[in-house]
Amino acid sequence: MILHICAAFAYVHSWSHEAAVEATAAETLAVTGSSFGGGVWFNYVFLVLWVADAIWWWLDERGYLARSRWIDAAVYGFLIFIAFQATVVFESGLVRWGGVVASVLLIFAGFVRTVRNVRP
Repeated sequence: MILHICAAFAYVHSWSHEAAVEATAAETLAVTGSSFGGGVWFNYVFLVLWVADAIWWWLDERGYLARSRWIDAAVYGFLIFIAFQATVVFESGLVRWGGVVASVLLIFAGFVRTVRNVRP
């Protein structure tokens, strides 16, 4: 994700946040019929949340594994939602089908984890 954002800003948006918002709004308009550039901010939140989640896991594995189910559900739900949007809603062809398969597998894995987990 870090490489994706850096590459997009370096090669597509000339390091301009405004250009990224405009491009996102144009793509969103083409796909949904609504001109919304705020998707860029959802990508930023996705990146920060994913990195923070990984750092928590690396620095405090016991605390990470003992966290409540609602934190797991909120974090993974948001990450899966954004990944689904990026690969299924806004892509086509092989990437879309790969996104469908990955989304189904992630949802199934989350379900299995929740069923097996007896944490509060």
